[in-house]
Amino acid sequence: MSSSSNSNSSSNYFGDAGDRLRDLEEVIVALASFNYAKKAQVSQRGDTIDSMAVGLNMLGEELAASTVSKGYVTNILHSMVDPVVVTDRGGVLRMVNQAACAMSGFAREELLGQHFIAILPELNTDDVIASGRATHPDTYFVSKHGEVTPVSVTASIMLDRGEVQGIVCVARDLTEAKYAEEERLRLRDAVKLQAALMEELSTPLIPIADDVLALPLIGSLDEDRTVRMTETLLQGVISRAARVVIVDFTGLRAFDQASVHGLLRAIGAVRLIGADVVITGIQPRVAQTMVQLDADLSGIVIFGAFQQAIPYALDGRRRERR
Repeated sequence: MSSSSNSNSSSNYFGDAGDRLRDLEEVIVALASFNYAKKAQVSQRGDTIDSMAVGLNMLGEELAASTVSKGYVTNILHSMVDPVVVTDRGGVLRMVNQAACAMSGFAREELLGQHFIAILPELNTDDVIASGRATHPDTYFVSKHGEVTPVSVTASIMLDRGEVQGIVCVARDLTEAKYAEEERLRLRDAVKLQAALMEELSTPLIPIADDVLALPLIGSLDEDRTVRMTETLLQGVISRAARVVIVDFTGLRAFDQASVHGLLRAIGAVRLIGADVVITGIQPRVAQTMVQLDADLSGIVIFGAFQQAIPYALDGRRRERR
């Protein structure tokens, strides 16, 4: 099931559906309190929640139009799939449905007569009586054996001739919602980690020697990747005091003029901070794009294959042989 709350609540993941379900809870609590005037909101979606809302509204109208015994309403509460408990003014349990017994692990006879804090320790009767109702979108239900179930709780007072007679509470199991939220967060973190890893792999800066770095371009090259690559390249050159950077185009499969132009600017930036650039593996399509861009490659050594550039980059006398 889902739930709604503020942005810091795990139920925020369920958004509008949670708000609609909580509205249904409040109508159920009102019916249990013999308040038949409250109506559930019906949207235009025609989904399961709308069907439940229409059914509750019809039930309220039927109850309001007839003389209904307390036992009849109690039978309705007992048939609900969500735990429902009714306390007296002092918080002592006077009615519990089968769902509450199942969640708590107590038999009905064991629960009746206990104070509600035995199963709902965070609910405060004074707050409910003072305000007439209370909502706890993220609390917990305690079982006989100390097991804790995350729930949302809606509570409302029962009135008789203006006097508070007790409190009706409906609890909704959030176990599935919590699990779904945990899975969502886990998947989100996994996607972030994967994205960070892919980003690192998309711009691998490989040290060939203490002062020689290699940047193999693999796959596609777009504007975002070009920006990341430029940052990685400049940081690597500065941090390692590199004298030579080999930029290998062999694995570049997809690109556009803007990305190649950005790459050329990155190469120019590397040269401005004092490192030599060697280009290898330029494919025909890349060469054509560079010609169209009227790229200035003067002062840049170019080799056909990456392997040919390594001896040159490692040779400290390369400047003298230009």
